[in-house]
Formats: sequence, C-alpha cells, structure tokens
Amino acid sequence: MKYLFAFFFVAFASGLAGCQQTDSAPKGPLTASFQLLNEQGQDATVFPQGQNVIFRFEIVNTSDQDVFVKNPVFDTRDFLEVFSTAEKQQVSLGKPYSGIFCYYVGGYVIPAHKAITCTIPWVDATAYPLSFPFCGHAPTTYLPIGHYRTAFSPAVTWNFSGQGPTAATTTNFPAVACEFEVTGR
Repeated sequence: MKYLFAFFFVAFASGLAGCQQTDSAPKGPLTASFQLLNEQGQDATVFPQGQNVIFRFEIVNTSDQDVFVKNPVFDTRDFLEVFSTAEKQQVSLGKPYSGIFCYYVGGYVIPAHKAITCTIPWVDATAYPLSFPFCGHAPTTYLPIGHYRTAFSPAVTWNFSGQGPTAATTTNFPAVACEFEVTGR
C-alpha cells in the first residue's frame, strides 16, 4: 500500500474534455480525488496518440485518527472503465486492470493525515509497476484517436481504528466523470 504524504485536491475542469465532480463534498474524515495524468505525471485531458493515459484515484484521511476502511475499499463494477464516445452510443473498451483487491483482508488502515493512492496506466508500463490495489494488468493497447469517458461513483465504508464494525459509516463520494481525448501527433 502506498501512502502519499502531500495533501492535495484536484480542480475538476469543465467543458468538453475534463473531469467533473457532480455532487458536493461529503462530510467526514475522508476526501477523494481523481486525476488523469500524462506520461510526465501532469494533469491532462488531451493525449497524443501512442502515449499512455495514467489513472490516479486517492482517498485521503484528513482526521487526526487512523481510519479503517472495509475491503473492498470501493465498488469496482465501473471503476476506471473507459468508453469510446465517438458514436452516439458509448462503447466499453474495458478497464486497465484484470484484478483488483484480489487478496482478501478485512480492510486497510489509512493513518491520520495520510492517503491510499491507486495509480495504473491504461497500457502496462515499467514506469508504473503494478501496486495496491491492482493485482493484474489488462492486455490493453494504446487508445486510437478519439473521444473517451470514464465515470464512477466511489463509496467507502469506514470507521475509526479501534471501533467495532457496528460503528462503520459509508461515505458516498461525489460522482466522477472524466472526458478525455486522444489526438494525432
């Protein structure tokens, strides 16, 4: 599990290409952010053909206490699924991973003022070795020129460490919807 020491928020861009947060921020000790990154690790919504798209989702514990999150940390049915939006119908191109939360444990501790960060490229790359929570990379190829979308609504069940499961709370984070584009060189 990777912990990120810097606390940051993502500004969700509006318009044709970009990420949008559709609800207000939840109340509680956890916040979440989502980013699309280029191969240089910069926020991006436009990618040159033949370059990787990096997905990063982060859950931050803003409290002064450790937080225990139940496994699986969030529902993975639509997590990071990519759709082509060139047609009037959205066509699923799949997900960048073939397995997620594969090793069952009761849950994960997010220490006070720390984070769980989930980062995976669309195409398997040595610069981004497979790490928590992913346990397999899908056999994806670089996306062709076109318009794409990923959207999901993360929810996390948690309690402060040391409290029993009956004290658990579910936080429904704002829905994330990201549109991005792959262009010719």
